[in-house]
Amino acid sequence: PSSAVLRYADAERSSRGMGSTLTAAVIWKGHAYVAQVGDSRAYVYRKPNLVQITEDQTLVREMISNGSLTAEQAKTHPQRSMITQALGAPVPIRAVLSRVALRRGDRLLLCSDGLHGEVPDEHLALLLSRGDPANLTLEAMAQEALARGGRDNLTGLLLTLDDPGLAMPNLYEPVRIVEPQLSSDPLLANEDTHPNQPIINRLGRFLRGNT
Repeated sequence: PSSAVLRYADAERSSRGMGSTLTAAVIWKGHAYVAQVGDSRAYVYRKPNLVQITEDQTLVREMISNGSLTAEQAKTHPQRSMITQALGAPVPIRAVLSRVALRRGDRLLLCSDGLHGEVPDEHLALLLSRGDPANLTLEAMAQEALARGGRDNLTGLLLTLDDPGLAMPNLYEPVRIVEPQLSSDPLLANEDTHPNQPIINRLGRFLRGNT
C-alpha cells in the first residue's frame, strides 16, 4: 500500500508529497487483527466501555511517552496533528499490529482523526451504547463531529460482532490487547486452508515491510 501511494504521488504532480494513514482489520477465529500506520484509530466497544486498540503514531504521542508533554497539553499543542508514520513516505514505514479477542456483541470502530479528533471518546461510547444500526450510528457520529467544528475530513467503519460462534462476554470482561509475533502467530503463518488467505498473506507482507 505504501509503495502504491508513493508511485501515484510521483506520477501526479498535484499530489506530490501526499501521504495517508491506515487502520486495517482482519477478523479471524474470534480475533480482530488490526494494522496501524499514522493517527487513524481502532476501538472496541464492549458494554459499558470503549477501548482504544491502536496508539497514535504522532509527535505529541512520542512527547507524552518521554514525559515532555502531558495528555492535556497535547490536546492544544500546535503540532498535535503531525504524524510520524504515513503511507507514501519515501522511507520504510513501521506498521504496528494488535490482536484483540472478540466477544459477541462487541462493536469494532475504525475511524480517521476527523472523527476522534472532534468527538470525545465518552460521546462515541454513548452513541455506540444505543445499539442503533451501523449506518445510523456513523451518521450520528458524523453529525456530532460537524457540530463540534468539523475541521477535517472524516472516514469511519463500524462492525457489530454478532456471530453466534463468538463467546458471550463475562460480566465486565475487559478488552485484552496483545501485539502478536509475526513469526509465530497462526494468522500470519502460511495456513493456506483459510478462505481469506490472500488477504492474510498481504497483511503479513505489509507488516514485514514488503509493501
